[in-house]
Parts: sequence; structure tokens; C-alpha cells
Amino acid sequence: MSDATSYLDLIASIAEDMAQSYGRGATGIVVALARLADKVRRGEVEVWEPKKVSFNLGPSRISDLRYFRCPVCGYVSETVSETGGQIPPVCPRCGRNYNYRVYTVQAYVGVPRDRVRAGLLEFDVGESQRGESLVLPVSYIVGIRDCVLGRSKERSRKLKGLMPRDPERPLSSLGFTCPYDDVTSQLCNYLRIEGNIRWCQYRQYGIQRYLVFQRQGGIERIPAMPSEAITKPFKISAHLLREYLKDFTNEFKKMLQDVRLGSEWVEKAYFGEFEVVTLVPFYLVGHPYSSRWARTVIMYYSRAGGTERLIAMGRKMKTYGILVKVGSKAISRVIEEVSTSRGARLTPFEVAHSLAHVLAKSVIKVSGVDPREIEESILKSRDGSYEVLIYDDSPGGVGATRAVVDLGMPDLVEEMRRFVSLPCPRGCLSACRACLYLEGCGSLNKGLSWIAAKTLLSLAL
Repeated sequence: MSDATSYLDLIASIAEDMAQSYGRGATGIVVALARLADKVRRGEVEVWEPKKVSFNLGPSRISDLRYFRCPVCGYVSETVSETGGQIPPVCPRCGRNYNYRVYTVQAYVGVPRDRVRAGLLEFDVGESQRGESLVLPVSYIVGIRDCVLGRSKERSRKLKGLMPRDPERPLSSLGFTCPYDDVTSQLCNYLRIEGNIRWCQYRQYGIQRYLVFQRQGGIERIPAMPSEAITKPFKISAHLLREYLKDFTNEFKKMLQDVRLGSEWVEKAYFGEFEVVTLVPFYLVGHPYSSRWARTVIMYYSRAGGTERLIAMGRKMKTYGILVKVGSKAISRVIEEVSTSRGARLTPFEVAHSLAHVLAKSVIKVSGVDPREIEESILKSRDGSYEVLIYDDSPGGVGATRAVVDLGMPDLVEEMRRFVSLPCPRGCLSACRACLYLEGCGSLNKGLSWIAAKTLLSLAL
């Protein structure tokens, strides 16, 4: 990425600010943020800007996705041995026996239950695959090759199929199905037929519940359907103003006062064109239903040229956004009041981040755009104040923030008033999906407090 160096110091400062907020329990994330800041200071960060997106079915250091299954009969096929490395277009076993084509889907995988090795793993991008993947394929399920029909030397030991018996409980009701054709399977005494599914009962003692993966490297893994929720990128954004378009500080403060909200916390509010750089310094890997605390942080580095350099994906774009600057005095007052009344220990970043989510959710609702079209960037100034930028997450903008500034400011302030007037519907202690969580939050909705946001918006200095 060209001239990325000018942004890296800002990224390092944000990373250090985040680490203070995430210091309670998120060991892997805190270590990764500190490592990022240290590498930036040493000039040992290499930013890659992807020009082409491709994928590899595996194996890789993270996952092995070579296996696919039929959603009708459960047959599991391997892309290498049965299809020459290609994704099977239809089920090799039953896909051509119906009046419609049965397309295969990605097979189940084994995902670590808890974070691995203190929560942080580092991989050299120049090394080839060694050992087993962190996310294992179905071939590691205990008993998936244990079949009486596959024991003869004339037959290869096929993988058993996998199907849930209860669609409402797709993981806890997983069971084995017979991988052989109807004629051969009739020779098996363990076959049970239910409609199109031929269940295999060999050594299952009835119904197999919650299939078990072999423990590799001392890591326990549990079944999951492959999805982007297994791997979550951790993003940090920094911004620079390119063109100052409209100052609405006084208008914004007056509107806040009219609905009886605090306004003295607003030092400046304006609309402009910004250059935003987003860096992905690491990823979090874990089960889709696991908490952020239980995920393993994955970082990449390169030793090319004899120097170990951290590898981070990056993107730079020009877009439009709304910037609100929050005064340091207001942030200190919020921390003091929340600490006194609730006993909660907040950091300045948590206060600014919580406000950013209130603003972003209000912009999304007023403009009517998809939540993924709006992003945030939070920068700490030298005087302790914070710049909170809510921007269109697309080069050139999507018109959301401009529309709010031109036509929707009263509605924006009304949404903020509504947030202050109502407690979290779930009564959570910090933040949740019902109050402050934001789809696409770069820091995975960490470092948030709805109490801090309400206190700031109600603050009278």
C-alpha cells in the first residue's frame, strides 16, 4: 500500500489505546495489539493491499476444507481423491438419481472449543503446511472410517456420511449414514433405513449424539458448519481529513439542547471528505457460538530478507463521513460518574467507542442503508479529546452520511434521545446485541458500555 507509513503511527496509537480497554481477560488480543504497536515503532510492519481474492480448499495452517457432503443423503466426498481436486458439482452417490440436481455443501469441520496456547498463534507466510490444521476436516471424526463393509482389501475405506436427525438441532443430533450403494449396504446388519437416509448403527449404541473429533496436539475440537463466523478479522481504522465541507457544530448542539440532551461534550461536528486506512493485523478463530474471549488470535509474519516483519492486510480509500470531536473534560467526567455510581472501571477509549456506536446506529436507521455500509474510526488527540468519525464504508461513499447531514439531523438527534431515554432491553451490564452491538464492528464489539454512552449524552458540564 502506498504511503501507508504515514498512517501506521496512528494505527499503533489506537492499538495501545484499545489494549488498555481490553486488558481484562482478552489475553490474546491484548498481546497481539501490543505486538502490533511494538512492530510499528520498530518499522517492522508490512502492509499488503489485496488486489485479487482467491481461496484454497486446503490443507492450510488454519483449516482443511477438502471435504463436501450431500444435504440429502449425507454422503461425504473428498475433493482430492474423488473429484481431482474440484468441488463436486453434484452428489457422487445420489445426485443423479432424482429429477433435480443435488448440489453438495461444505462438510462439517472440527473447531477448537477454547483458545489455544495462551490465545495467540503466529504463522510464517513463507512456510509450507506443517502438521495438522487448527480447524480439522471430517476425516478426524472418531469412527467415521470404522465400517464393516470397508474392511476388505478389495474396498477402500470410504468416509461415512453425516446427517442430523433433528433439523432443529443440527449439531447435537448428528449421526453416521451408510456411504455405499443400496445393493452393497443390504449386506450390513447395522443398516437402518428412514426415507432417503440409510443410518449406520455400527458401534453407535443407538443414535450417535454430538460426534467427537480426535484430539490433535492436545486441542479439543467440536463440530461446526464452515462459515465466516469461524474466522473474524480484527480491524483498526485511522482517518485524515481531505476536504472540509460543512460545519454543523452549533446546529448540532442546539438540537441536542432542544431534546434535553447534554451538548457541552461536543467540541466540533462537521461533514467532510476523508481518507481512511483500515488495517487487519490479526484474526480470531473459534467456534461460531464461542465468545470472543475463547477465540485464538492468529497473526502472520515474514522473515524474508532476514528481518521478521508483521504482515497485515490493508485498504485505503476516500469517502465521506460525519466527525464529532468529544472533549477530554467530558470523557473524564463520564469515567468519574460511572465509577462512582456503578463501580465500573472505564477507559477513555470505551467512552468514545460507545458514543461511536450510538452515532453509527442512528445514522444507519435514519439513512436506511445496510448496517455493513457504515463504519467507525476513533482517534485520540494529544490533549486527550477524541475524534469519532462515522463514514460510508465504500470508496466515494454511498450517500448515507451526506443524506443525514443535509436532511436528517433532527431524526439523528431524536434517535440519540431515544437511546438515552431507554435502558438496555436485556438489562446487560456493558453492551449486547439489543443495545450497542454493531454489525461489522472492527474490534468485534469489544470495549463498549451503554451506561457510558448514556452518561455522556446526558452530561451537563
